[in-house]
Amino acid sequence: MGLREDDPVYYKVQMQKLLNKARKNGLKVDASIYDGPKERSVKVLFRDPTSEECAGATVVKKRRD
Repeated sequence: MGLREDDPVYYKVQMQKLLNKARKNGLKVDASIYDGPKERSVKVLFRDPTSEECAGATVVKKRRD
């Protein structure tokens, strides 16, 4: 029996698959933490080591009051 979409483990497994696929395809996977005066955020970064092109996906973003 597979995981259901209302199970948090489903998303952990899917994210791990995506990260592993990016690494297998030669991308460097990293994280970025920004702790600024107006907001805090955590991003997952996907970087091509050849071209240095980089794309980030925001995982957590919280505005400060």
